[in-house]
Formats: sequence, structure tokens, C-alpha cells
Amino acid sequence: MAATALAPEMAIDEQEAGMLAGAVKSVQDFYDVSASAEVILWVNVAGILGAVYGPRALAIMSRRKKSKKEKPKAEKSDESGPIILEGFAVPHHAPTE
Repeated sequence: MAATALAPEMAIDEQEAGMLAGAVKSVQDFYDVSASAEVILWVNVAGILGAVYGPRALAIMSRRKKSKKEKPKAEKSDESGPIILEGFAVPHHAPTE
């Protein structure tokens, strides 16, 4: 649910969920993977952590990227020393004799 809030296009309906579950079960049956209860529990915890915190992490990264783009660019100088403001070059004036 949380992942679909960031990208509603990722939402699947009941029929698609059933197809996905069937495909996962087929793969599990084919490979006949057996694991201890402890391993299954940790894999489930990892999956839930990813489902809960993954969308949040993506939202944080997106917000930081957006705020970084919105900040005004700081002043910087090129090799000759004049200050360059965003979009404007301030010419360097040599002392006149």
C-alpha cells in the first residue's frame, strides 16, 4: 500500500495478485527450498522492513534531491578570480595607471 502511494501505477488488482502469488509458489515448488524456522522469520522481517521503510527512504531521497535543486547556487570563482553569480559573470578590473 505505501509503495503505491509514491507510484499509484504500481498498484495491482486481486487477479494480478493471484497470478503473482501463483508464479511465486511455482518457483518455490520447483526449487524445493527448505529453510529453518529462524531463517524464514528473519527473511520475513527483512521483507517487512523493506516494505515499510523502502518507500519512506525513497521519499526522503526524493525530497532531499528536490530541495537541493531549489537552493540558490552559492558564489564561486573561476581561475582568474572574479566572483561568478548564477547566470552573471562579474568582469575582473585591473588597476588603471
